[in-house]
Formats: sequence, structure tokens, C-alpha cells
Amino acid sequence: MRNPNGSYGGLLEENTGYPGLHASCLPFMFDNDISVLLWDMEDLAPNEYGIPWTVHGAIHAYGLAMVDGVVLTQLAAECAKTDTYDFMLTVNPLIIEGGTGSPVNPIAIM
Repeated sequence: MRNPNGSYGGLLEENTGYPGLHASCLPFMFDNDISVLLWDMEDLAPNEYGIPWTVHGAIHAYGLAMVDGVVLTQLAAECAKTDTYDFMLTVNPLIIEGGTGSPVNPIAIM
């Protein structure tokens, strides 16, 4: 996200006050061997650290992969309909030399 002043990484006022993960979730993710975080939200903002996107930036140190902007509505509905909340997940990124991210198509196999 680019701020009007031209810098990257800061929070605009209109991008605060939404639900999201707090940094206190990080130990839970590590202790429970979570390997990938798929979410349709961002970090809790603002936070008491004064650092934008605290979880977003820290999960890599925990060895977690992240898939941003996932639309989970259809998966949640299917899980509720079948009362099945365990599934195999495949996420196959493009191989981009020197890249740090890629478009993906996550597929949940129920």
C-alpha cells in the first residue's frame, strides 16, 4: 500500500479499526506447528507496537508461509454443511527466480 506522501509501509487512517491478528497470536502459531497462514484480513491495526503489519512481517521468522487475500467464504460454508473441518490443502506457487511471492490457487480437498 502506498501512502499519499509516497512512502510504503505506513497505515492510512481509513485502513485501521478492522479485525485482524494481534502479535500475541505468534507464539500460538509456533507452539502448534502451524505451517501456512491463509487469511482474508490483515494484522490488527493500530497496535501498541507502532509497527504496521506486525504479524505479516514476523511470521517468516517463525517459518510460516502466508497466502494473502484468500476468499474463505465458500470453504467455510462447505465445512459447515458437511461438518468437516479437516482437509488436505494444496498451494502451488509459480516458480519465479528471485521472487518473494507469486499468485496461487489454493485447493482444499475435503
